[in-house]
Formats: sequence, structure tokens, C-alpha cells
Amino acid sequence: MMRSLNFKWLLLLYGMVMALSPLYAQDGNLDSLERVLRNSADDTNKVHLLYEIGYTKADINLDSALACYQAAYDLSRKLNFSWGEIKYYGFMTAGLNAKGDFEMALALNKEGLAKCISKKCTALLPNQYINVANDFIFLEQYDSSIAYFIEAKKIYEQIRDTSGLSFIYANMAEVYANQNRKQDAVKYATIS
Repeated sequence: MMRSLNFKWLLLLYGMVMALSPLYAQDGNLDSLERVLRNSADDTNKVHLLYEIGYTKADINLDSALACYQAAYDLSRKLNFSWGEIKYYGFMTAGLNAKGDFEMALALNKEGLAKCISKKCTALLPNQYINVANDFIFLEQYDSSIAYFIEAKKIYEQIRDTSGLSFIYANMAEVYANQNRKQDAVKYATIS
């Protein structure tokens, strides 16, 4: 159980890192970020800034961070900014998972996956599959988790993303280990 719990927190951390991959922190200086926000026009730069401020606030005040993510999503919708809309799901669900609201996170991640597919955001699609898979791990629904990891794996195979595949294989190995499916766990651990 302890190994499973540690793995869940690792997945939560990975989800947050993946959500932030395109953002660059400005030394965590929240005051200066908020000062820039006050003078920002309603454009895609403001969306990025809201996500960055939310991430910076997450350790201080999670509810305030979630409010920033919601504001970024609302502005993204107003601007018809697909990237901002899709990134919302990764940020928001990382916060919900941190609060232990795994069912809500799963529902939002499924919604995000559907939106990612409908808006043809192919660059973000593997991450959305991974986010759903991770939520199933939190809920200890391992077979469902594997199914979503397999979908992400197919995309990484198509685009020949070896680091993405390595990550997927390592996660699948851990899930199989949690299910006591040792042969499958060893297989994926070996190729990760």
C-alpha cells in the first residue's frame, strides 16, 4: 500500500509538471506576477500568466490557485484559445487530486480529453490520456488506467517519442505491479 501511495503522489507531481511544461516561472515572485496581471490586456499572454500565478499560489493557497485556473479557462473560452482551454484540465485536476477529490478530477479529465479530441489538439492529446489514466490509479481502477495508458502509448509510438514511451512503460509496470501481475510488470519495467 505504501508503494502504491508513493506512486500516486509521483503521478500527481508528474501531472502538475506536464501541465506546466510550456510555462516558465519568474523566480516565483508572486507580487510581481500579480502586478503584471493587473496591467494585462485580455489576451493569450494573460491566460499564460493566470496559469503561472495559479501554479505559484498552489502551495500557499490551493483554493486561490484553483480560482486562477478557472479565470484562465474562462478567458481562454472568451478568446477561443484552445491551448488555454485544454491546459485548464491538467492544472485544475492536479489541484482537485491534491484535495483528494479524485472523482471530480476524473470527470474533468474525461471532459478535457473529449475537448482535446474535438478541437484536434494533437500535441496535448497524450497528456490528456495520461491524466485520465492517473485519475484511475488514484481511484485504484487499474484496468481502466492501463486502457488509457495504452491510448497514450499508441500516440507516442506514432510520433516516435521515446521519452514519452519510457514514461508510459514505467507507469504501466507500476500499475501491473499494484495488480500483482508480475510478468506484465517486469515486461514493461524492462522496456521502460
